[in-house]
Amino acid sequence: MAGQAHPTAMSESPTSGPPSAPTPADRPQQAEWLTYREAAERLGIDPAAVAARARRARWPKRRRNEPPNAAEVLVPAELLAAGPQVPQEREEAPAPHVEAPDIGDAVRAATGPLADALAREAAERRALQVEADGLRDRLAASQAATIRASGDANVERVKREAADAKAIDLQGRLDRVQAQLDAMQAEAAKPKPMRRWWQRS
Repeated sequence: MAGQAHPTAMSESPTSGPPSAPTPADRPQQAEWLTYREAAERLGIDPAAVAARARRARWPKRRRNEPPNAAEVLVPAELLAAGPQVPQEREEAPAPHVEAPDIGDAVRAATGPLADALAREAAERRALQVEADGLRDRLAASQAATIRASGDANVERVKREAADAKAIDLQGRLDRVQAQLDAMQAEAAKPKPMRRWWQRS
């Protein structure tokens, strides 16, 4: 009816409240550094396929600082967000005109820790060899010094023995001369008999 006031329609608005916390699925996926084996588990493919894809796409590579220093590749965020591939989505064998996967990368990734351990062992062996050579040189020098000291002692002993023998010889000669001198003095000290007048010449 005219003149009758119509109530103004009130538009319904949702009740405002604090925003809900983002769930893990809402968070943006980021690229991650993973080993070939870890990437294979996350993507649902084998490590050789991961190595081939990383090589074709030129994913950045590095080695972990902590033992066993495994090789890692930077897996793009979109691949990680897609999750493991179903069997029918696994990579098929490359066509003849497509470059075959580089198995060498997978082999190097698997043997990298062993190679690093062998390198560390070789470095330790070299250090021990240098230490052993130094000890041998010091022992040889000590033995040479001992031989020289022993030789010097022998020379001094021979000289001393020769001096002792000479002193003994001189003492014997002195004793003999002294005995002769004593005998002469004793003989001179004896009274001489007086000669008769007729015995005088």
